Amino acid sequence: MSYNSYAQDWHLRQQQKQNNLAHRFLEKPAMQSLLLDTQRESEVVLLGCGSGEEIGIFEEINFPIKTLSGIDKSFELIKYAKVTYPHYNFQAQALEEWLPIQGYDLIYSSLTFHYVADWDSLFTKLYRALKQEGELIFSIHHPIKWGSATSRNKQRNRFLLGYEKQKNTSEFTLWGDYLTSREINDTLFGKIPITHYHRPISEMVTIFLRTGFKITAMLEPLPSPESEKTYPDFYQTYSKIPLFLIFKLQKR
Repeated sequence: MSYNSYAQDWHLRQQQKQNNLAHRFLEKPAMQSLLLDTQRESEVVLLGCGSGEEIGIFEEINFPIKTLSGIDKSFELIKYAKVTYPHYNFQAQALEEWLPIQGYDLIYSSLTFHYVADWDSLFTKLYRALKQEGELIFSIHHPIKWGSATSRNKQRNRFLLGYEKQKNTSEFTLWGDYLTSREINDTLFGKIPITHYHRPISEMVTIFLRTGFKITAMLEPLPSPESEKTYPDFYQTYSKIPLFLIFKLQKR
């Protein structure tokens, strides 16, 4: 199964606000908060736009959009985006093949960049695509969580990062690997086989600075307070363990 075959289900879930708790109470509110200080009309591109669901985040705060376009590798999701938001421009294209033809005020990407292997090429392209002092806002998997040893099945999810060493014996057990950059094969929503790429934060920051970006914000979002009573396990877990990492960068 691919995003193309899952497109209808994904689109309906987004339209009915049935996106998962992590999106609803962690990633989306934090991403939206980084848009609030923009006053000028902006030329915006959404990378990994899916069926266009991120546009709602902009509309809720009346973000001043001059032009908006979206890129996603799933042509089926792009079909839904074009129907739902016909006044914007959408294109089915892999991010690695995207060739921007204009300067943008804002590049926005939600949970997409961790699917890209070559960040040096990616961030060089993003830097060139922005106008001077243009901004890049993006979210990714947090490497602390996804650097953990992972075990998931129908009965249990387990994420472990750490070690145990017996003081009086040589017995030693290690779980996870945060510091080694690597490819990880996984299954999304228990249906879609995916490949994403793990890298420590130090490697990310080195790439940003080498490319020329200035880091203006970095968030490890906490769950929204309204989730505490309804989803206490979720609230307690992600009040202590980061799930997402969000950056706001500026072209210098």
